[in-house]
Amino acid sequence: MSVKHWVTEPHEYIEPILGAGYGGLPPKTIIQVFNETVRKHGSRNALAVKLKVNGKLSDTWKFWTYQQYWDDCVLFAKALIHLKLPNYHIINILGFNSVLNILVYYDLS
Repeated sequence: MSVKHWVTEPHEYIEPILGAGYGGLPPKTIIQVFNETVRKHGSRNALAVKLKVNGKLSDTWKFWTYQQYWDDCVLFAKALIHLKLPNYHIINILGFNSVLNILVYYDLS
């Protein structure tokens, strides 16, 4: 019997093949791991960036704790839901490499 190793449609599912060691652990989604990290380390810093002010790089850092990071991702996900974007469809965010792109990556819809 042939085992399916990949799919191309978002609604398709593949049963995980569990092995020994770490391969034997139950699979987790990125969101599950993110949520566990927030529960364990919610008040610790997760992201840091120096933002531009009036076109110049600031001397001070802007920090997000894991909880703030999670909250911003949830806010973005709610915005996508409000805009009635369909689940499991692709959106493209074009922009420079920035902390805001990371927040978009973890859209929790």
